[in-house]
Amino acid sequence: MARYSDLVVLLPGITGSVLAKDGEVLWGTAARDFWRMFWEKSLDQMQLRSADNGDDDLGDGIEAIGLVSNVTIVPGLLKIDGYSNTSSYLTGNLPLTRGENYFEFPYDWRRDNRVSARRLERFCHEKLKLWRELSGNEAAKIVFIAHSMGGLVARYYIECLEGWKCVRSLITLGTPYRGSLNALDSICNGTKKKFAGFEVDGSHAFRSFQSLYQLLPTYPVIDLGDGALRRTTEVDLPFLEADRAAQARAFHSEIEEAASANVAAVANLNDRTRIVPVIGIDQPTSQSAMWAGAGPLQMLRSIGGEDDGGDQTVPQ
Repeated sequence: MARYSDLVVLLPGITGSVLAKDGEVLWGTAARDFWRMFWEKSLDQMQLRSADNGDDDLGDGIEAIGLVSNVTIVPGLLKIDGYSNTSSYLTGNLPLTRGENYFEFPYDWRRDNRVSARRLERFCHEKLKLWRELSGNEAAKIVFIAHSMGGLVARYYIECLEGWKCVRSLITLGTPYRGSLNALDSICNGTKKKFAGFEVDGSHAFRSFQSLYQLLPTYPVIDLGDGALRRTTEVDLPFLEADRAAQARAFHSEIEEAASANVAAVANLNDRTRIVPVIGIDQPTSQSAMWAGAGPLQMLRSIGGEDDGGDQTVPQ
């Protein structure tokens, strides 16, 4: 079988990369990693102690060292998307060779997605150069397969960092291009899980991640009881920091504006990156929220009275 001519890169979503601090795994899929959340407070170590300033290195010693596998830590407790099956399928059914024209790109999913996109830029330049030399194909480009938030990282690289010049296609699986109500729920109502008398409270940690803010819905979703929908940047909500929500919205605006400029600048359709979004439509999915001014934010599986469905995380 002839080798695939392009370079294929798999990007995970939020929580999909293994994070380690000084060689010790803080976030992974092994049972010991789960218990570390209880006894060693690994989530506390992952919390960003100050605002994400966009620096490439926060100096906290935490780095992404691989993709989360398909191992379940505790059934029913933590749902972490694993990628070993996806990786095996790609390399088993396509003429791809690990370390040559197939790579996985783990990243620190706590961070501003711009930081991850800059790392992706450096990663792609290095790997594509090597692949072109190895294959002898100077016309080789990159094909991204990206899950969830990984699609936003890739899209920022493509549109805002001139990645379109060397990226042939971006295939996204459940990417929240316009945000997810799950992110809003996590920020406003917290992130807590209980099992066998134990409770894991990741609220403080996850609320500190700028990436979670960049998953907020960009369109009007908040109903204050009058039937009108408002954006997250237009309403005072519990635990939601208005300035960070505005900064997150600016991230999406950068992509939108750059994409429009790129389309205008590249006349030949064959020179543009092909964007292929794969979406889910039939799963119960939060699509808007009701805020009564007190108590928890109520998540609704409809918007404007209509249930448009989705994939449990991203509305259709």
